[in-house]
Amino acid sequence: MDSVTITFTGHNAEEVAQRFNNLLVDGGLEDTLIDLLSDEDVRVEGIGEGDDEGLDVTMVCVEGP
Repeated sequence: MDSVTITFTGHNAEEVAQRFNNLLVDGGLEDTLIDLLSDEDVRVEGIGEGDDEGLDVTMVCVEGP
């Protein structure tokens, strides 16, 4: 497993972080990321387990296609 951390700072950072999480989980950004990150070696299946309170999201990757 590997991870990327995105941190929002400054004015209303908590609200913007929540908006980003909502966009990723429910707003269509997940589909775009799946398309962009998948290739002939790996297929990104989508969001696995997550933590809405902590805004943690896990993307599931499998051998592709």
